[in-house]
Amino acid sequence: MKSAFTMIELIFVIVIIGVLASIAILKFNVTRDDAKIALISNNIKTSANEIIAYATAQDNLDNNITVMSKALRYMLSTHQAIIDSNQTVKIKMGNVNDCAKLYIQKNSTGAILNLSFANTTDSLCNALKNTIQITDYPIRIKGSTLNRN
Repeated sequence: MKSAFTMIELIFVIVIIGVLASIAILKFNVTRDDAKIALISNNIKTSANEIIAYATAQDNLDNNITVMSKALRYMLSTHQAIIDSNQTVKIKMGNVNDCAKLYIQKNSTGAILNLSFANTTDSLCNALKNTIQITDYPIRIKGSTLNRN
């Protein structure tokens, strides 16, 4: 008497392996998105801190926002962000090219570092928005004195 698997047993095993693989792939995609959101969120926060530190150390702001932050230069080099003008960087998330905008507004009394988010239905962009304390912005920069609003 031969001992072997029947065709039906093999099909059931293949179906079960397929179901388990599809669950694992979905879980992996969610984890990858969470990691990307955390990375960009940290880069935004780091950029703000670097710009403030630059303004404090130099007692001035550079005309190009990317000169003041290594995190912004990293985001530009990895295509996570694009420079819109010398004082504005648009940050990509999900399908939204301008999910977040980090920019400096200069006026007669000093400068303000601001962060704004696009109004969108993109779930990744909205998840990024939820990870950042928008109440920390704007950050007022006046000469050598930095004051948070």
